[in-house]
Order: sequence, then C-alpha cells, then structure tokens
Amino acid sequence: MDNQLFDYSPIVEREPLHWPGGARVAFYVGLNVEHYQVDRPSTSIFADTRTLSPDPLNYGWRDYGPRVGVWRLIDSLDRHGLRASVMLNSDVAAHYPQIIEAGLERDWVWAAHGRNNSILQADMTESEERAYLTEVIGTIERATGRRPRGWLGPALTETFRTPELLAELGLRYVLDWANDDQPYRLRVPGMLSVPYSIEINDVQMFVGKSLSGPDFLQIVKDQLD
Repeated sequence: MDNQLFDYSPIVEREPLHWPGGARVAFYVGLNVEHYQVDRPSTSIFADTRTLSPDPLNYGWRDYGPRVGVWRLIDSLDRHGLRASVMLNSDVAAHYPQIIEAGLERDWVWAAHGRNNSILQADMTESEERAYLTEVIGTIERATGRRPRGWLGPALTETFRTPELLAELGLRYVLDWANDDQPYRLRVPGMLSVPYSIEINDVQMFVGKSLSGPDFLQIVKDQLD
C-alpha cells in the first residue's frame, strides 16, 4: 500500500514560514508523562529480564520518571520560565494526579499520548480504535479541564485510520510522523503533522547511545541552531 496520508513536499520548494511577532523560529518543549503496566514488557535498559513478570530492574527504571525525574524537570522548567507541552498518557490521571496538578498550576499544554505506554495502537479494528481514542481523550479532558488538540501515539504507533478518527474527535495535529522540520498538512481535512524530534529523544540518546549529559546538551543546542 502506497502512502495515502500525505504528499511529498521537498522543503526547498516551500514558501518561507512567517511566525507571529517576526519570530525566527518556533519550538516546543515536549515533556512525555507516561504510565507503564507492571506486568508487560516495554522500553528496557537490560534486555535479559524484559520478558519477566514482574521485571523490577526495567520497570523500576521506567517508574523513576513519575516518582523523581519529572519533578527535577519541573524545577528546571520553572527556573528558565519555560512552558511544557505534555504528551500525556490518560492513565496518569488515575496513577499520578499530582503531576497533572503541577501542570495545571503552570498552564501546561496537553496533548494526548494514548492510555499508557504498554499498550501500542497498531492492529486495532476501526471500532476498537474509535472507542479507545474516545476514552483516552475524554479522560484527559476531564482530568485537565481542556480537550487536547494534539496526539502522539504510544511509541509513535498509529493505524492508517488514526488521523481521520482524531479529526472526528476534534483534534488538529499528530506528532507521530517524524519526517520533517516544519508542520505540514495531511490529506485528512484540518489535520496537521507537527515535527517530533525522535532522533534527539532522551531514550535514543541515553539508552541507545549512552551519551553524557553535556553531550546531550550540545546536541540539543545544535538541533535548535
């Protein structure tokens, strides 16, 4: 099946983008706030135990984020006056409501990021996916008081119907197609693809390449430049 979701658009043939206030660049600080099920394998730092249930080694590494890591990130964001754009698993509302409360105090932007990061979205039937998306988006809206406008699939997974179903639910952009430096229109009316810099994702950099903190900082600076 050839790609029916978007057209080929070489960046050298596009008109320059013009941002409000004459800004030269637009960026967002993407903060993934996720929940992992204790009895299912997922992103791991040690492959030998990843199929065990429970898997304290790998689950503990993932669970460090909502317990400790996110609060250190919040301190850093506050220190620099940066507003986070949060990719939120809807299960966070039940398991870590304190994180959502902290985000509401800081007026974070909320994008839906699936129910959790243990259940991937591929291979759902249309009716299953519609029910799943409706439940996830509704849960986030009730927890935050705002209906999310954007979507990032768990592990960037979609079906070929996902953007159309999201548009039916009132969403306006997806982050899963990390193939450009600029937003572009999908063939689904009213739906944009917004860049998600998977190549400088923390898991890619720290787990995949074992980079140091200063190395990661330099890569982020170079990416913004």
